[in-house]
Amino acid sequence: MGMSARDEEVQRTVDVGTVLNDKWRIDAPLGSGGMAAVYAATHRNGLRVAIKLLHPSHAQNAEVRERFLREGYLANAVGHAGAVKVLDDDTTTTGDTFLVMELLEGETLDARQERLGGRLPYAEVCAVGDQLLDILAAAHGKGIVHRDIKPDNLFMTKDGTLKILDFGIAQMRTAGALRTRKGLLLGTPDFMAPEQTKGTEHVDARTDLWAVGATLFTLAVGEPVHVCASVPDFILQVTTRPARTLLSVAPDAPPQLSAVLARALVIDKAQRWQDAPSMQKALRSANAVRAAATGEPLKSAVHVMVEDAGLETDPTEFAPSILSVPRKAAPPDPIFSTARMVVPPKPAQQAPAVAHVAQVAAQEPPRSGQRPPVVGPANKPAATATFPTRRAPTGVSWPVVVAAAVAIAVAVAAVAWLTGGLGPR
Repeated sequence: MGMSARDEEVQRTVDVGTVLNDKWRIDAPLGSGGMAAVYAATHRNGLRVAIKLLHPSHAQNAEVRERFLREGYLANAVGHAGAVKVLDDDTTTTGDTFLVMELLEGETLDARQERLGGRLPYAEVCAVGDQLLDILAAAHGKGIVHRDIKPDNLFMTKDGTLKILDFGIAQMRTAGALRTRKGLLLGTPDFMAPEQTKGTEHVDARTDLWAVGATLFTLAVGEPVHVCASVPDFILQVTTRPARTLLSVAPDAPPQLSAVLARALVIDKAQRWQDAPSMQKALRSANAVRAAATGEPLKSAVHVMVEDAGLETDPTEFAPSILSVPRKAAPPDPIFSTARMVVPPKPAQQAPAVAHVAQVAAQEPPRSGQRPPVVGPANKPAATATFPTRRAPTGVSWPVVVAAAVAIAVAVAAVAWLTGGLGPR
């Protein structure tokens, strides 16, 4: 089915090379959602940024446009490096509203999860949760509730820094602040807390903590907390049925991590973690227990790197600190793994040529009357050789042997003379 003219207008893209307001050159499209499209761009002074351009159909709606612009105000109000900075907002000569944001290099967590096979290692889940809760602690401290925490709104930069995207539906819970219309359902099913399905007046910081639990659960097992066929089905389950535990889906999961997420996902928010720092402290403790149980080094951040055409995870990042190496005739040193380097085994020293002889001699007994070879390490005296040396056979000295030989020769000559008639008659 083709797109209608209105749909095409909603998703209208900006051509590469277009210059907005005589200063922002569009370099490449980065992505597009229901509300806006995002492009890499360069200012005329050389600054590289991201341009988030509101779709034309939404630009005519004053409430949507206001919410779009509010994203910049709230993200900057968080005052944490994990909230994407919004540098400017403006309107094109054709009436299109856009935000100028810092340009990120890396990938969203849903893309990372898919690239890594559908699940993230538990160590990485803990590291992601730690950073996420740190950002939310800063936001909640300013009275800002995000309300849409989910894997595709979390971005991991190539240096391992987590960023929260899209404060467009965030709510400022302070006197006189802009508030969302009562009863309006905003958020994403699968990551929406039970009270959020009832309207915005019930939402607070603990709503974000439920979403954190649902996000980490999904990253760890590749499934949502509640598997539902429709939005009404989700609302029924999330408001009436206890959330599945991590251990019930993944028996190999760390029990302490499962317990932390279970408390975050309680239906009654009065029974959940009451603030981000409390959940962060519990998550760090669970991660320490997990690391001690597995013998892995404790990691407080996710490390990624760029290779060739795309973003890749170092395969040694979450490996045990010492990898087993099959034993050979000359076993190498253990391989020690770090985030970005594997120390190669030391080259084996060249064995002396006599070593092979020693092995053969050990396998084959010496023949009768044959003296075994004397073989010893090149750097040790012969007394420590593989075979003990024998004393030289005891005998007369060489002068005695010569004298005896001369006497025998004289005797033989005398006999010959007598028998041959050469002697006296």
